[in-house]
Amino acid sequence: MRRLFYFGMICFVGVMSAGVIYSAPAYKDGDWQLWNDEALKASINDKFGIFAEQEFRWGDGMRQYYYEHSHIQLDFKTLNWLTISPAIREIYEINSKEAWYWESEPQINITGSWKVFNDWSFDARARIEYRIFEEPGKNDVWRNRDKFTLKSPWKLSPLKLNPYIADEIFFQEKKDGIYENRLWLGMGMQFCKNIKGDLYCMLKLEDKNGDWWSTNVLGVQLKFEF
Repeated sequence: MRRLFYFGMICFVGVMSAGVIYSAPAYKDGDWQLWNDEALKASINDKFGIFAEQEFRWGDGMRQYYYEHSHIQLDFKTLNWLTISPAIREIYEINSKEAWYWESEPQINITGSWKVFNDWSFDARARIEYRIFEEPGKNDVWRNRDKFTLKSPWKLSPLKLNPYIADEIFFQEKKDGIYENRLWLGMGMQFCKNIKGDLYCMLKLEDKNGDWWSTNVLGVQLKFEF
């Protein structure tokens, strides 16, 4: 019964969020945002799988809809600890003039996974992507995103709550050094064999002309696995 309750709460947040559609300019330093995504992961065999995701974001105190992306990737497990994943991501995002623009991101993801002390798990993912912009005046650029995730071995309560922390750093062509950093504190959960969830808080730090702006994110994910 509790599992159904928490599952219903995540569905409720996602559905209610999807019904609030606004256009939005750039947001202030310290903004609070809601990021909601639904994902599907299908394992064809023990070496190959498919992953798809749809994500929506609301800013300006979680009131204004400004971003969505569709993502699909192929996962090739080349070694017990190594997965290579070509992917494509299509993004629609509003700019400061309240106009929607498209961005396409072909990607290659390389992920290493290891067991570390006391059955904690550590993932290191390198993502190289080419950002293709529709917006006039924006030049296409290469970007590198490196994410590191440390997951606990704990499975708490009937929902199998699984705490984790993560850090992602961003490098981009024509930018000096790290220009964005995202810090996660989250908790995975499992409602039943094929349905999982994720709740997290994220601190997003972004370099804007030498000033580091922060964004506080509440994230909700619902994932179906087969």
